[in-house]
Amino acid sequence: MTRIHILMLVASLLFCACSAGSGTDPCERITCSGHGTCSVENDQAICICDEGYAGDLCDDTDPCERITCSGHGTCDSSSGAAVCICVTGYTGDACDACDTDYQDNDGDGTCLPDCSAQDCSGQGACYDSSGASVCICDYGYDGDQCADCASGYSDEGGVCVLDHQCLENTCSGHGTCDDTTGVPICTCDEGYTATHCEACDTGYQDNDRDGTCLPGEPEDPDIEIVRPPAFGDGSYILDFGAVVTGVEVARSVDLRNVGTQELQILDLVFETGMVGDFYLDQATMDSLPIPVAPGGETAFDVYFVKSECLDEFGVLAIISNDPDEARVPIQIMPDSKCPACIDVIPSALNFGDVLTGDQARLDLNIYNAGSDTGLTIEGIQFASLSSEQFELVDLPEFPYSLCGNPALVIGVVFHPTEVGEHADRVMILSDDMFNPQLEVDAIGRGVS
Repeated sequence: MTRIHILMLVASLLFCACSAGSGTDPCERITCSGHGTCSVENDQAICICDEGYAGDLCDDTDPCERITCSGHGTCDSSSGAAVCICVTGYTGDACDACDTDYQDNDGDGTCLPDCSAQDCSGQGACYDSSGASVCICDYGYDGDQCADCASGYSDEGGVCVLDHQCLENTCSGHGTCDDTTGVPICTCDEGYTATHCEACDTGYQDNDRDGTCLPGEPEDPDIEIVRPPAFGDGSYILDFGAVVTGVEVARSVDLRNVGTQELQILDLVFETGMVGDFYLDQATMDSLPIPVAPGGETAFDVYFVKSECLDEFGVLAIISNDPDEARVPIQIMPDSKCPACIDVIPSALNFGDVLTGDQARLDLNIYNAGSDTGLTIEGIQFASLSSEQFELVDLPEFPYSLCGNPALVIGVVFHPTEVGEHADRVMILSDDMFNPQLEVDAIGRGVS
């Protein structure tokens, strides 16, 4: 064998050895730093890193490894830096703050919607100082959005008005109604209380919110007014007694939490009537919301300085997070007599027979049968709103004050346009807190 043939053989063997080496696994010596798994893609070794590690060789820790986003978001490190993606209601680099229109007023770390988008159907006020936005409804309204009529009230033309006779829901289905006196009065079943039997009595609870009061203690905050004491119908009157004009008088309102959760007094609001002479000290208002622990008590003073006869009564509403009694009204007045009691003479208007095309007039005398404080007439109208057979005449400008005026005399005219019986009701709206809407029947017969 020649020298040339020997060299060609060696070269051929070397070529075969090199070709065999090119089939070696690219991941053979790749450990991924012990924090990942090597994978071959396009003949290249790629490290698939374990959770918490990053980098070409899994030798870097994940930027999101210890980022919790406060439990209100997820961490994203796809850009190479840890970025928190917050869930709805939260914001901030660490999702540790409430976003716009959300709040954490109770400081428990949970952001819930605030009152910014809550209008309570235009029939209440929204409070969120307890950590949840809650509608406190106006008189006569009920429901989470104040869109329903409360017990003892009925829908008339989209407005909730006080029942003047016993209706199906006057006593909330938990009592017996009697309207023989002209005003519906509820006698509540055992376990129920309040004017319309809408609340659980002491020693009873409705923890499952099904509307049924059973023996036991409530598992919620539960407000109880200690002073002033409740009357038999469940109402409260803060009596200032006889007062001298210009002299400040104070009376205390005491309450306790008989529930098992913290009670919060969210607001104290003067409403209804003439409340200009009543006030609370600034320290009390600045302390709102006032927390009351289970079994605890709190108290505050209501002040009164008598000025004119019109400014002597009203209602103080205590707004709280009690789910059954979110609004407790306290009537405030200088004495326990009715401060402004509306009355009329005659109590009904009977025109008898009137020729069609003719007319007859009867006068209606409206006066204050209460103490020497003023009665304000807010308006007078027919129940039908647009009566074709009856007409109101000699109406004054409203509001009209009966302070110093013995009576308001208006005329009611009956002018039948057709033969037959005709009837309507004159509705007198006033600030009589016990009878804010007095109704007087008007009847007559058209004859030919």
